[in-house]
Amino acid sequence: MDRHLPIAVVGAGPAGASAALCLKRRGFEQVVILEKRCWPRPKACAGGLGPKALWWLKKVGLFEAVSAHAVAIEGLHFTGPDRRRQMLDTPGQVARVMVREKFDAFMVEQAVAAGADFEPDTYVSALKSNGAGVIVKTPSGEQEFAAVVVATGAAPLDGVPRPAHRTVSSVMARYAEFPHQPGAMEMIFTSEVSPYYAWLFPEPEGTVNLGLIVDRHPGDPSVHLLFDQMLERYFGPRVAKAKMVGKRFGAPLHVARHIGEVARDRVLLVGERAGLVNAATGEGIPWGLESGEVAAKVLAEQSAGDLASAYRRTLQLRFEPRLFAAERARQLIGSRLFGLFAQVGKLPGTQRLMARLLAKV
Repeated sequence: MDRHLPIAVVGAGPAGASAALCLKRRGFEQVVILEKRCWPRPKACAGGLGPKALWWLKKVGLFEAVSAHAVAIEGLHFTGPDRRRQMLDTPGQVARVMVREKFDAFMVEQAVAAGADFEPDTYVSALKSNGAGVIVKTPSGEQEFAAVVVATGAAPLDGVPRPAHRTVSSVMARYAEFPHQPGAMEMIFTSEVSPYYAWLFPEPEGTVNLGLIVDRHPGDPSVHLLFDQMLERYFGPRVAKAKMVGKRFGAPLHVARHIGEVARDRVLLVGERAGLVNAATGEGIPWGLESGEVAAKVLAEQSAGDLASAYRRTLQLRFEPRLFAAERARQLIGSRLFGLFAQVGKLPGTQRLMARLLAKV
C-alpha cells in the first residue's frame, strides 16, 4: 500500500499502539491513533508481561525502557487444586509486571515519538468501506482513510467483522499497604475458578494487583461475588490491613479458537478484537503486540485488493498453532490431571521448571 496514504488505528491499547509504531517504522507518513476515552485511562488487566511479551519488546528495542518501570518477577506462590500452597523459584527474566495504564501510555508515547498522531477522547461510532478507502465516523464528522486497524478489544464497532469467540470474565482491584513478598506473584488454581485462576501481581511503588478470570455459565454467581469470596478465603487477613486504590474493574475477554474473519476490505482487526487472547491464561498483551506488528507488515507489503486475504493467511500461520495449544492447556488445567501436574512442583529440582511452564502457558 502507498505509504503516503493516511492510516487510522482505532484503539490505543497494546495492539493499537504496536500497529501505529510499526507503521511509522515502515515509513507510513500519516498514522493517527483514535482512542475513545480520555487519557490515560484505567484498564482491567493484571499488567503481567510474560516471556512472549518480553521477547517482542526486546525485538523492537523497548525492553530496557519498560523494565525500568516494571517489577521483575523472581518467584511464584502457587496454590493448586488441593489448595496447598508452594513457592516456585523463577528467574527474573521470565516475567515483568507494569501497571497496565502506564504500559499503554508508554506504548502510545513510543508511537507518537515515531511520528504518529494521537487523538484521545475521540469516539469512533462506525466504519464504512467505500471501495477506495474506509470512512471513519465520529461525533465531529467523517474522515476517509486508506485503511483502518481496529484494536478496540471487547468493545464492538459498527462496520467491523465479528470473529466467532467465547467470552470469559475478569475482575481486578489494586491495593496499597498490602502485605506481600516483593518480586513474587501469586496464582491460585482451585475449583472456584477452574479452569482459570485468581492472582496477586506485585506492582512498582509497593502496590499489588488482585484479580481473577473465570468462565461464566447461566446460574453462576456474579464475578464480583466470586471475587469477594476469593478475597476472603485466600487473602482475607492481608486485605484487612490494606487500602484499595481507586475502584475494582470488571471486563469481558473475547477468546477465539480459530482465526476467523479478521479482515474485510481495508479493515484489519488486531489483538482481542480478533480474538487473540490466550485461552489458558486470559493473557492478551503479547499477541496484541505481535498482531499489531503483523498488520503493519501486511499493509506495507500488500496491495489494497490483497489486504484481507493476506492478513488472514498470515495470522493463521502465526497463531492457529498457539490458539490450539492454549485451548488444550485450558482443558488440562480444568481436568483432574492438573492436580497431578501440580504435585510435580513439590519434587526437588522441579520448581523452576514448573514456574517456567506456568509462565509460558
